[in-house]
Amino acid sequence: MLKSVTALSVRSGIALRDIVGGIAQGILSIVTAPVWFSMFLASGKRQSLPDVIGGTVVLCDPNNVLG
Repeated sequence: MLKSVTALSVRSGIALRDIVGGIAQGILSIVTAPVWFSMFLASGKRQSLPDVIGGTVVLCDPNNVLG
């Protein structure tokens, strides 16, 4: 059985998802931000969790040799 979907119902579903997602992201950032910052301070390479997961390498280039 096929169901007709109107543009209004699709937009309201997306809007609801964005609202709920924004609230959840705000709540989770309260918990995760201090964890990331403490990892940044504690690590010898000064990498936070997203940097460790992504394999980011931070280079110090005071003479601007790298461009």
